[in-house]
Amino acid sequence: MSGSGDRFTDIELGNQRLPACCGYITWKLLSLQDAMKELQGVLEEINYFVKEAKKHCSYPNDHNLTKDESAAIYIYTMEMSDDSCVYRILNQTLRAEDRSKVRPWFGYLKLLHSATSKLPRFKGIVWRGIDKDVTKTFKKGQRITWWGISSCTTSVDVISAFLHKSSSSTLFNIECLNGKLISSYTCYSNENEVILMPGTIFEVVSNPLNHKGGLNIIHLKEINDDDEEEEEPPRPSKPKVEPISAEEESYYEECKQYYRITGMPLVSVSAEVLNNTMELESALLKIVIDEDYYRFNVEEFLENICSILNINRNDIAIAKIQEGCVVLELNLWKNVDNVKKKIKLKALYHTLTDKLRKEMGKLKVFFMFMGDLISLADIQKFRNEMKLHPEWNRAYGMDHTFWTGALYDGRDRGPHSYYCPVGWKRYALHVTDNYDDRFEGWSVCYHGTKFSYGLSILLSGLKPAEVIAHGEGIYASPSIIYTSHPRYAEIKEIKPFEQTNYFQGGKYVQFMLQCRVHPTNIIKIGQETLGVGNTTIDSNVNNKIIEWLIDTKGRSIVDFNDPDTTIVCTGIMIRVTDKHPGLLPESQWWYTSHLCNDEDCCALGIGLTDLKKQRAHGKQCSVIFS
Repeated sequence: MSGSGDRFTDIELGNQRLPACCGYITWKLLSLQDAMKELQGVLEEINYFVKEAKKHCSYPNDHNLTKDESAAIYIYTMEMSDDSCVYRILNQTLRAEDRSKVRPWFGYLKLLHSATSKLPRFKGIVWRGIDKDVTKTFKKGQRITWWGISSCTTSVDVISAFLHKSSSSTLFNIECLNGKLISSYTCYSNENEVILMPGTIFEVVSNPLNHKGGLNIIHLKEINDDDEEEEEPPRPSKPKVEPISAEEESYYEECKQYYRITGMPLVSVSAEVLNNTMELESALLKIVIDEDYYRFNVEEFLENICSILNINRNDIAIAKIQEGCVVLELNLWKNVDNVKKKIKLKALYHTLTDKLRKEMGKLKVFFMFMGDLISLADIQKFRNEMKLHPEWNRAYGMDHTFWTGALYDGRDRGPHSYYCPVGWKRYALHVTDNYDDRFEGWSVCYHGTKFSYGLSILLSGLKPAEVIAHGEGIYASPSIIYTSHPRYAEIKEIKPFEQTNYFQGGKYVQFMLQCRVHPTNIIKIGQETLGVGNTTIDSNVNNKIIEWLIDTKGRSIVDFNDPDTTIVCTGIMIRVTDKHPGLLPESQWWYTSHLCNDEDCCALGIGLTDLKKQRAHGKQCSVIFS
């Protein structure tokens, strides 16, 4: 949270009729430092704050903002001393009757306008508040103009934190049409900030609601400049709407689980796209949205998704709509000099960072497929047939399923021994009816994964590694101790409500895929690549033979439903602990290996210094089986 919250509570109560300030729109685009030169006498220590903003702003970023543009948003939200904050002085100036006072701000306003124009438009409910009862100032049907930049939030809890509980307060519930979600670019990303630009017009929807407890609510809706109360123009006619099959519906329900856990859509792509073998005049996107079809505005959605994906709306044609949840099939091409050009889906796929997927998640997109629909149908069919197999669920450890050394139970697991995965719990998958016959001679191995990737892999396939220490392919290990290192298996802190609902009493969780691979598909067996030296990682598996490289047969994605697949996931392994798993006895080798604070390299789920302090103080960790 910010120190004062004034951005959210600085409400313009008067309804002045002022000339609009538009001159900055055509102003030359300057660097932030140059834009602020004319404000030297207005803002104290402005050069220092410009440097700090450029140092801490979000750059590079997902919306292609320049460093100066990103810093322009950041500096707007910075708290400064002696009431000299940019947002406070700027808004006082924008509300002043003397419009000439705005002129020195043109360079900054141009930069801020350039930055926000690159962000997707936000439409929805936002909130502001003030620590007084102002309900007498607002009447139903009244139109008002806020001349300053209006900082709002999508979370009413953020506003509540800035209002004094003992006084009469007023909340503004605002139906926003043209907001800009800037939370990724501010000092305080947890404030979910949306800004409305100067000169935004509102209508009071209803008479204010007065509560005896002192909290009052005023309902406003944003009015576009060209709104004249006429009827909304008819929307373009929709393509034929088709129902969703039961198989699709089942698959989408599982994709929703991924979305609910991660806040991001599952993005799947057919192998042909990554192999560059798609020779189509148009490329197909299938987007599934968690919305009621009968309340869904297709055009508004497409405008927003095109902004996120940096696609021109004119390059998209709707091929089909399915109801239930909303399923859009979109043909995608590029017109260059009236000639259709193929869209490179591979390039589009690789631009989809987690930040962009979170923006898609805000539009309630929970699944997107790129490529060949036949491939998608095969995936859905396989996933519909693959179920959990509770009969083979196991908890491994003392007082549970346990053995020492290699397991000899009469099953043929090939030349590589299977050792007890102590401390882990397996949720078995029913991948075939004749399990022993299907996997005769296939060895057990483990593939570490991020918390959010486990379901993604099962739903859309396993990609070969991008870091290729031993060559191209899929990396696995016969040692679950080795693959539990945070470079391979993300350590995720469990949120309080998850401790109650899912992981009873646990503080940390790791996920792992247990797989079967035929020995002929292991193209290389190599040494550890974490630099442990002479330290023993796993007493059962020598450090020199602890990494396996699995052949993908040239596939960009290995689908588990492919009858010729080289590796099959047979179970999901989960380890829940009451403290950080780096404190477990079997994890002590980590501290002689590569271990760092870069979460893209080692997903520790905790600061490395903090973990080492806990270890030095003798903190101990226990596995929780629940």
